[in-house]
Amino acid sequence: MKATLIRIVLILAIVEIAYLSLVNLALNLPVTQSLINQHRPDKYAVYWEKAWSWYPLRIHATGISVNGQTSSQQWQADASAASASLSVLPLFRRTVKVYGVDAQDLAFRLRPRPKPEKDYAAIREFFPPIRDREPNLPAAARKTRKKGDGWRIVVGEIHARGSHELWVFQVRGALVGDVQANVTHETRGGPLALTDGEADVELKSLMVNKDSEVSSGGAVKGRFEIAPFVPAENPGLKALAFLSVDAEINTAVNSLDFLDFYLRGIGGMEIDGKGRLSGPLRYERGDLTSGTDLALLAEQLELAAVPYEVKGAGGVDIAVRPEDPETLSVEISFGALEALHEDDQVPLFTGSHLEVAAQGTTRILPDEARKREGGRVLVRIPSVTVPDLKSYQRYLPDKWGIRVLGGHGELAGKVEFSATALSADLNLVSADADVVFKDYQFKTNLDLGVKVSGGASETAGVDLSGTYLRLDEARLTSESTGESEAWQASLSITQGTLGLPVPEGSAGDAGFKHLSQALNEQGLKTLLASADAKLDADLSVSDLGWVDLLFTNPYDMAVSGSGEAAADVRIHSGWLSEGTILRVRPRGLRVQVLDYVAQGGGSVALKVEKGGESPDMSLDVQLSDALLRRRGEEEAVVERVKLGVSTRASGVTFGGGSSVASLDLRIPSARVKDMSVYNQYLPEGSPLELLSGEADLTADIHLEPESAGGFVKLKTNGLRSRLDDQEVSGELTLDINLQDGVPSNMDFDISGSSLLLDGFKVAGEQKGFGHPDWTATFDLRKARAVWKKPVRLDVEAEIAMKDSRPIVAVFANQRGKHGWLEKILTVEDVRGEAKMNVASNRVLIPYAVAGSDKIDVGAKGVIDANHREGIFYARFRKLHGILKVKDGDRNFDIIGARKKFDAYSPGEPSTGEADADGLQTTGAILEAGERHASEKDKNDVPARASDASTGEREFSVLDETP
Repeated sequence: MKATLIRIVLILAIVEIAYLSLVNLALNLPVTQSLINQHRPDKYAVYWEKAWSWYPLRIHATGISVNGQTSSQQWQADASAASASLSVLPLFRRTVKVYGVDAQDLAFRLRPRPKPEKDYAAIREFFPPIRDREPNLPAAARKTRKKGDGWRIVVGEIHARGSHELWVFQVRGALVGDVQANVTHETRGGPLALTDGEADVELKSLMVNKDSEVSSGGAVKGRFEIAPFVPAENPGLKALAFLSVDAEINTAVNSLDFLDFYLRGIGGMEIDGKGRLSGPLRYERGDLTSGTDLALLAEQLELAAVPYEVKGAGGVDIAVRPEDPETLSVEISFGALEALHEDDQVPLFTGSHLEVAAQGTTRILPDEARKREGGRVLVRIPSVTVPDLKSYQRYLPDKWGIRVLGGHGELAGKVEFSATALSADLNLVSADADVVFKDYQFKTNLDLGVKVSGGASETAGVDLSGTYLRLDEARLTSESTGESEAWQASLSITQGTLGLPVPEGSAGDAGFKHLSQALNEQGLKTLLASADAKLDADLSVSDLGWVDLLFTNPYDMAVSGSGEAAADVRIHSGWLSEGTILRVRPRGLRVQVLDYVAQGGGSVALKVEKGGESPDMSLDVQLSDALLRRRGEEEAVVERVKLGVSTRASGVTFGGGSSVASLDLRIPSARVKDMSVYNQYLPEGSPLELLSGEADLTADIHLEPESAGGFVKLKTNGLRSRLDDQEVSGELTLDINLQDGVPSNMDFDISGSSLLLDGFKVAGEQKGFGHPDWTATFDLRKARAVWKKPVRLDVEAEIAMKDSRPIVAVFANQRGKHGWLEKILTVEDVRGEAKMNVASNRVLIPYAVAGSDKIDVGAKGVIDANHREGIFYARFRKLHGILKVKDGDRNFDIIGARKKFDAYSPGEPSTGEADADGLQTTGAILEAGERHASEKDKNDVPARASDASTGEREFSVLDETP
């Protein structure tokens, strides 16, 4: 027994010595590594510096390095030292089972092989080196796996200690601590799995692209595993779809770029900064799961969504809440911050407490599942400071002519957006906004509210309902005139959409996607410059004077007042388009045309007839129960005016350049409450004075820059006048026909106009007249009037009177008590013609003659402020007489009367003028004439002559009567 035991011990010793000699010799001969590596050199290679075994099936080695490649990737695993045991029996089942693996200082490297469809040129230099593998070897087509012909490799009880390195693609990390796990793998393209993984490591560094340090120190403790997957079918990041992690993280981070691949997917955002990241991480096969709650406290935080960037200090929370396990929330909050556009040095705004809340799928990996989920981002902006409003000029299209020169302000609001929806509610206020519109610069209090909403639809548009703009205490400024009076205006969009045409063939939510793409590619400024819009808006203005800047015209047309308006706005390619209409409900509406001003209640309608950069526009102004006066007059005597003004302008540009083709002025009804107002148009020194009376006024006038047409009608009621010392009354109907004219000069051709006198009455010291059916008409064959102060008038008229009795009464009151003349001149059906000129505050009657088969009467004269001179002529059959008047002196003469009348030139000395003796003989001449008249046949005198002083109607004398 003892000998047997000794023999067994000896045999075991010999075997051990033989094993140690042979195995250790084989492990350290170079040929051993060469033989192993000749098996599948294209698939794997094994190297070690030293190896030994103290007892069978357990091997120790140092300087271990294993590398290999698949059809799409190359890899390498290194360890400074390792020990492992091998099971023999599983080998008969084509299984290599290694257990009790104890490793020191592990390193793992992985890089992709170049693919035609994927360009790694920009990051290739950051990939890890792989021993003996060609970095430019293209990826190969994966061969179909033959089932059942591969080996199964089981590596269990792996325990790694020391300093470790992980280098995958361009990400490189350094760890210190303990890691343990179990690994199984099937050769020839079979699946790989990792179970029971545990880690308790200190993270020394985590680098991206060699020069970007994500972390410089921290700790990670937790469990992990990798579900079975085929590496060749899931290269690179796809392998993370099989990884599960449950760990606590507490580490300093110097870069947040690792979050970009997720944030880009739900908001197009990129984040960077440095701080400390801590909290639980729950990750399972591509998704963050409930319980994940990572918090980053950052002393430097940058958030970018091209072309914008927010910088400051703050924090980031990444969490999957138990109450909503399907949603990942990323909340970014800033303390002190500034927001900039990438092209600006001046911030868009500064302040604190800006919050960005992104919600999206818990799917981390950039695969199809995540793309389908999408996400949304909510940006909350508290009240922040806008240092310079000029920074917002970039959003305004140049062709609008609006320039923001400066000013300070405050911004607040929120913006929420996703791949299929957009919502924004922003408010910008300023107390000193400096703005230029076209050639007009003004400073104003500004309150701008922007409300935008849009969603998935076939229309590439957003809803602007609720958007508003308010200007208060606005003042135009210029170096020459200083500041203007303050004015206010507000615009509120009650309903409206803004959008772009959608490409043909689009369907579903393609419209919003098209709008989002256009906004990202072109920017807001370019988008607004080419957008279409349909808006219903309310407008409030304290001064309608801006209308004048659209309709610059030769008619001195101007609109003023304040009021409310409803607008139906149509925009095509960034310009106002046909169909746009603005309806104003004004207060204190005031309309000026030529020398006249009307003021009252009414409406203003502004319409775009043809759209574009310089549109064609029409303006229609209606007033009711208005007052009408001339400019410069303080009191309006034309009341109850119903008035309409309409015009159309071509090529409208704000502030000038438009072409106003014509203007129509219509007065369906108006009332002149006091005719005495027209005394101001009579020359100084005129013997005629209007005392009282009213009149009805109507007009329909069409004006063009070099012509005029239409009519003006005036009909009096109760008109009373004074002619020297006698009172004249009656009714007047004036019908003015505009044949032509130059409106800008108030110069009109009124040929064809007429004047009707009706119910004429004369009440004088010597003689009176009144008869209800007496009429006289004055038809203006040729007439030209310049209706300014002083009035200019050139008239050639035809005169028709029922009879001559009013003229006789006036004549008698002028020359004194001589009754024969009244009797012989009182005849019916008197007709004639006259010429008159009014200019430079002077009335000139070069010729006025009327008559019948029995009589002729005529007048010539001149009147101005300091001088009155004229001559009256009368003929009854063969009896002639003239009455000469000069500055209050009268002289009647019958000698050479016709010759003297014809030779008389008003305003110049007359060759037939009587001397002082003639005035002394006037009485004798008149007495002879009376005796001659008493002997005439009474049939020559109309029967109504005895009624010359009776009548019930009144009539006024023309203003040209000397």
